[in-house]
Amino acid sequence: MRANIPIIDAHMHVSPASVEQVVRIMDSNNIEAMVDMTPSLSIPLLEKDFPGPFTLGEKLEAFSKFPGRFIPFCGINFEGFGTEGWLEREKNTLARHVEAGAIGVKLWKTLGLQVVDNEGKVVTVDDERLAPLLEYAQELGCILCFHVADPQAFFEALTPDNPRWDTLQTHPHWWFGDRERYPYGWWQIIKQLERVIARHRKGTIVGAHFGCAVEEIDYTADLMRQHPHYVIDIAARLADIGEHDPSYITDIFTEFQDRILFATDLAFKYPIPAERARHAQSTWHKYRAYFETTGEEMASPSRPPNGKMNGVGLSSDILEKLYHRNARQYFVDR
Repeated sequence: MRANIPIIDAHMHVSPASVEQVVRIMDSNNIEAMVDMTPSLSIPLLEKDFPGPFTLGEKLEAFSKFPGRFIPFCGINFEGFGTEGWLEREKNTLARHVEAGAIGVKLWKTLGLQVVDNEGKVVTVDDERLAPLLEYAQELGCILCFHVADPQAFFEALTPDNPRWDTLQTHPHWWFGDRERYPYGWWQIIKQLERVIARHRKGTIVGAHFGCAVEEIDYTADLMRQHPHYVIDIAARLADIGEHDPSYITDIFTEFQDRILFATDLAFKYPIPAERARHAQSTWHKYRAYFETTGEEMASPSRPPNGKMNGVGLSSDILEKLYHRNARQYFVDR
């Protein structure tokens, strides 16, 4: 690779028990810091996707052994949502979390899909009862990071012609196409997020996984043009990005060079086997190869065999922002 730039990976999941191993992996791959995006409260739904759950206190205690290497987010406890006292409880908890060292709040895809209120109704991403807490979070200086919905195919019919059929066979709990169980479709949830972005303009909002809408890059770009406080990360979406024409992607990363964050969504449980460390190294290498080289057909990650993509060869100035400067601006030098 041609750019010897230390990377801040802006979307990771790290088990507190694994931090010493993770730091060794970081040091061997020129990773300066990681932003831990795991909601730090216990996660009652789909928790198998994370290396937790664990509390913010457990996370901060582990991270404190390596100052500056891990940047923590916290979460929201939706238990009792819609009941008297929920908002005050969560405001108090959030204030304590920020005082302890959390720089932001991660809202996960269970919102709009599985989180229910006290009457058993699925809570939308733009539920007005959540708005006062998000406004308070921004007043405290918190970044709001949203991962809502998921790839469009996860909301489509579960048939062999579904483009993510193989993935959904391996991870059947990622399928959200049953409207009786999951009442909102993909576009409905994405539009709910759009209303939240428009409503909460006092601080930075991060749209994880290319704004949660990598299949609709034009839509995401228009949303960013309309809302300067909205930035995106590219976690776990390299294969999707690589499906587009390289010149188009170059134009997008040039236009929004100050508002796109390098991220992979790697997760480290404890203990970390050698195979997992090699996978992390390979993942970072594939991302860098895509962004730093041109004219070479390379294997597309996270796809069935034979998927190919061509690198975009971004300029050194844009690479420096993507790999390092943007994350420092939003997560470190605040």
